[in-house]
Amino acid sequence: MELGVPGLNSTYYSEGTTIKSVDRLQKKLMSWREKGKLDGRTTDVAILARVGDIAAVRVTTYLDRDRMRMGDKLRERLACQEVEVKDRPDSLYRAIHL
Repeated sequence: MELGVPGLNSTYYSEGTTIKSVDRLQKKLMSWREKGKLDGRTTDVAILARVGDIAAVRVTTYLDRDRMRMGDKLRERLACQEVEVKDRPDSLYRAIHL
């Protein structure tokens, strides 16, 4: 899949898609239940509505400045309101979740 984001040359990033496996989703939901993170949700529809990452597109940039530019371009293109920067200072993990 080619994102074709104006202003970014595709040689500076790569992309891929992921779909959460049933086993991984079950583990996540059980963990949430044990930690009280279901916020009183009891129906399947309400619980699944809480899951924000059943399917995703992962975009990998080679430079951090390109990650921020890609995030800006995708927010504009997708009209995203909710953005979460998930940088882990104790590792090399850097992410923007839209």
